[in-house]
Amino acid sequence: MALLAKQAWCVLHNKESLLHRVFKSKIFPTCSSMEAPNNSSGSYAWRSILKGREVLWRGAWWRVGNGESIKIWDYPWLPSLEHPIILSPVIDGLQEATVDCPINPTSRSWDKMCYLGYFAPMEADLILKIPLSPTNVEDKLIWPHVPNGVYIVRFGYRFLVKDKSGPSPSPHSYGETTSIWIHIWGLLVPNKVKNFLWRACKEALLVKKNLVCRRVIDEDVCCHFNLKAEDGYHALWDCSELSAIWEVDMMWPFCGSKKFSNFFELARFMLEKGRQPELFMPITWTISSHCNQLRTSNKLFSDHMFWVN
Repeated sequence: MALLAKQAWCVLHNKESLLHRVFKSKIFPTCSSMEAPNNSSGSYAWRSILKGREVLWRGAWWRVGNGESIKIWDYPWLPSLEHPIILSPVIDGLQEATVDCPINPTSRSWDKMCYLGYFAPMEADLILKIPLSPTNVEDKLIWPHVPNGVYIVRFGYRFLVKDKSGPSPSPHSYGETTSIWIHIWGLLVPNKVKNFLWRACKEALLVKKNLVCRRVIDEDVCCHFNLKAEDGYHALWDCSELSAIWEVDMMWPFCGSKKFSNFFELARFMLEKGRQPELFMPITWTISSHCNQLRTSNKLFSDHMFWVN
């Protein structure tokens, strides 16, 4: 797959090559190779290119130039390894909108008010950090896992290995993910708490299970309950050391009886069932801070600190 991705990369970028010109004339005369339809009846060579293109879609980003060839809601263009694709709900009438729409053509700067109105704060912050060229340069697909942005087979192989074995988003549908996103960003809590909860739902926290996958540490067992792996769900909810927090005043009476498969399922239950999510979210953020302090400096604080204010 990594080798096939190299061929797909060459077809996209080497526009003077014979391979590109042949496929361009026969398969994608009016679009780029990344937008060409999945034609199962094509030649064996083209079907192989399509397999390699899947790797590029999973790991590559679009570098914004003039923004004319990047679809806002379909293409990976945010500078974030965790979620480079816009997850905010699509605005009616703008399904096919491209990134150049909110760019001021005179000043070559982002229309800040436009983006802040369309997207969640975390996405808007990422967008506004993207530098824009003063000239009308074309958008370009880059491989963000290397410094120069050029796809190399060995780095493609490393990405595929990590993508297969490392932490990845839970296999939920786009609709479910969008629903949770809307709930999170609609709550009256600090943005840092919203960002944290979203990372927790995406299994992207610095818990031991993820640190083992990244080869930072060797063991993933919970420091309090040495029989279970410390993933986001266990670290923030399921650990027995947290019972004094979650069972206080019977705010969450189902804590000891109801089980969830992962943190995404827990968060969805809290948000959709109205289980005091604006209290639940800051508590999970505080628990995570506590765990990080314990891991880095062995500092502890008492349970009553969770309930201040």
